[in-house]
Amino acid sequence: MSKQMKTIIKNIFIAVLLISLTLPCLAAAESGKITVTLEDKDKNKINGLEVYFCQIAELNSTGYHLTNAFENSGISISGIVNTPNEMTAKTIADYIKSNNVSAKSVISENGKAVVSDLNLGIWIVYPQENSKYTFNPYIVFLPFESNGKLYYEISSSPKVEDSNLNEMNIYVVKKWDDRNNASKKRPDSVTVELLENDTVVTEAVLSEANGWTHTFTKLSKNGNYSVREKAVADYKASYSGDFQNGFIVTNTYVGEKLPQTGQYWWPIVIIAIAGIGFVLLGIFELGAKKNGKKK
Repeated sequence: MSKQMKTIIKNIFIAVLLISLTLPCLAAAESGKITVTLEDKDKNKINGLEVYFCQIAELNSTGYHLTNAFENSGISISGIVNTPNEMTAKTIADYIKSNNVSAKSVISENGKAVVSDLNLGIWIVYPQENSKYTFNPYIVFLPFESNGKLYYEISSSPKVEDSNLNEMNIYVVKKWDDRNNASKKRPDSVTVELLENDTVVTEAVLSEANGWTHTFTKLSKNGNYSVREKAVADYKASYSGDFQNGFIVTNTYVGEKLPQTGQYWWPIVIIAIAGIGFVLLGIFELGAKKNGKKK
């Protein structure tokens, strides 16, 4: 290896080392702040509304990672990052409420709900239930990047509406039991139907793009609901949960037998290499003995 090439490799190593050491320090040194401004349609400040702030994912030098409360939720980081829209936020908020996930709460004063010293990562903001006012849940990234600059203090003014206490939302989450798609037959999307008293009232397409989740909104609280997935080749669907706490649809692979993973082959390779080594050693010793006799 040339001296110039050694110098280049050394410089790259130093650069990578500095970045890996610097990022955790930056993350540890910073915290975030979220300010929510609340006004009704006539621009009157809304006081006394309890607003919740729940961390979905943590941020470190390797990226976003779901918090412990969401590890088994079926919600994916890529779905949140790729589509941090109203529907994704509603689905996550419904999961939080149904599973009693812990969240920070602040009661609005002078038309504002403010929370500071927040850990960096992905947060969701949503209002209390059964209140006179409501707004759609939304997702906040701390820090938020815009034009190459990072912002650690986020201010927002969600559209506040009068609550309809006779309506409800139902969320559904898709899970896969297929050894991380070992068969390579997992579909790009599935269709889940919402039924009221065994009659299909609507349907939703779940995919990686929306984190395999969906929330059916503005449903009558007097209905009796269930979900049903349209058949997926090589998979069997099973259902858990209910319309009050949300549904989980698990797809288990039932097609051709999945191949064994590579972890079962490495001992064979080692044994084979060791065997070859012993054979070569034996040949070497035999040759040495013969040479000794000739002397």
